Amino acid sequence: MRYEVHVYILCLSHILNIRSYHTVGYSVVFKFY
Repeated sequence: MRYEVHVYILCLSHILNIRSYHTVGYSVVFKFY
């Protein structure tokens, strides 16, 4: 489940092409898990 969220954030950030969003997503993932 955690991997799905990680991939989803990665794909979303890649599509949006926003590095800051990717960093925020990473922080959220690390805080949640």
